[in-house]
Amino acid sequence: MSKKYLIICVLLTLIVSFAIPITDAIYKSASGSNKSVPTAEWDVSLNQTGISNNILLQPGGAARTYTLKVRSDSEVDVKYSIVISNIPAGVEVSLNGVDYETPSSNSVTFSNAGQILYSSQARENTHTIYFVSEAGSTNVVNQSVTINVIAEQLI
Repeated sequence: MSKKYLIICVLLTLIVSFAIPITDAIYKSASGSNKSVPTAEWDVSLNQTGISNNILLQPGGAARTYTLKVRSDSEVDVKYSIVISNIPAGVEVSLNGVDYETPSSNSVTFSNAGQILYSSQARENTHTIYFVSEAGSTNVVNQSVTINVIAEQLI
């Protein structure tokens, strides 16, 4: 009985040792150190010069823009979505000037907003976020919004 048990253990060990190298890997390159690996990094900056970081949205007025740069320091290909929340009532939002979205529960999600490939030279995407206040709404002054970038590994 112990001989059969030993044979089964040896066979299982061989099967597992051959199966592990062909499974999907998270990293695309090896590292010999004990470092942490950042997955993604982003920077949000206002697209205005010579003006404070506050914008005034007037009802029915011109759109105001922010520049959002998404940079990946990850060792994998990533896709990402952009979620903008805490949007004031009467304000619509557009990503890159395409199709203004009306917030639902003061939030707008731009799914699959972009992707950054590990093999890419730039490893950074730039987006412009447009805010416009609908005619008939109130002025928006000193309103903070929250911008989140949700990155996922491409498989």
